[in-house]
Amino acid sequence: MLESKLNLNFDLVEQARNHASKVADDTQRFIDRHTTVAVERTVCRLLGIDGVNAFDVPLPNVVVEHLTAKTHPYADNWTPTAEKLWNESHPACGGCTACAGKQ
Repeated sequence: MLESKLNLNFDLVEQARNHASKVADDTQRFIDRHTTVAVERTVCRLLGIDGVNAFDVPLPNVVVEHLTAKTHPYADNWTPTAEKLWNESHPACGGCTACAGKQ
């Protein structure tokens, strides 16, 4: 067993982690059922994704369209979270307006 400099009971720590995981899972399921494109665009704006592309399409719209495009290689695994929106690169997939013709 690990030694704790803070005199923590690691069994209780593990129980707390399990409870936190259950709360996070429940929260994510709620978000998945209730999120909308408008919410996802707002998250983009809150993360600082702003402006327009060369076609005057707002960048939050481009990002959300790109992440939800049926032909995008990550479409089946996409979950609408701020982390995914923030970290997703923009490969030339051909499946969205932003990538079209750049293959």
